[in-house]
Amino acid sequence: MIAVLVVGFLFSLKNNEPFRIEIARVLHHIIYTIPFTEFEWYNTIYWTLAIEFQYYILIALMFPFLVAKNVWIRLTTIIAFGASAILLKDTNLVFHFAPVFLMGMVLFLWKTNKMSLELFALFIVLLFALTMWVNGLEIAIAGVLTTYVIGFVEINKEIFNRFGDISYSLYLTHGLVGGNVLYLLNRYTFNYTQSFFLILGALVLSLVVSYFFWRWIEKPSKDISKKIEKRQ
Repeated sequence: MIAVLVVGFLFSLKNNEPFRIEIARVLHHIIYTIPFTEFEWYNTIYWTLAIEFQYYILIALMFPFLVAKNVWIRLTTIIAFGASAILLKDTNLVFHFAPVFLMGMVLFLWKTNKMSLELFALFIVLLFALTMWVNGLEIAIAGVLTTYVIGFVEINKEIFNRFGDISYSLYLTHGLVGGNVLYLLNRYTFNYTQSFFLILGALVLSLVVSYFFWRWIEKPSKDISKKIEKRQ
């Protein structure tokens, strides 16, 4: 948030425009309630954080039912959450993305021996169809491929592990870094080759910044969190 506001301030200087920070807008960002106000996100990728935040709250409430000893309770929980995507169509709510989250849930149940491989496969097929209906074909394909990789592909290489370490920081900062590089410099590209190298440069710069963001902010934050957890 601080980085986005600083960049916003710099752009206001560049464009000779007034810059002001709305306290209410900042507070709604902190608690992820921007979609339910008249304000807009400072950074458009934050809408996904709002959905993620809702999911964390929801899964804490759902988890006892999802792992219940009674198989019918588990199945009813899955079906009810899937049905919510059809009944609750507000795209600002986590329920709109229930089919995608459910792919991860049924994968978890299979991996923890609470669901057979055959039932898991059946659910994936049904969830693919439901995701395609509610969220679109591209998201359905991405969801199934991601589920497959997590469930069946074992990758343990140092370079890929490092990319895994910085992936969340990259997710948070790529728009701020790479997006602004493309915005500022795209007007100076006049052919495919120049555009290619601009995109490549924006990607490399995004990776570099995300590494330091991970090293200086994300990792220390995680370490502090672990210390707090141990004390409790």
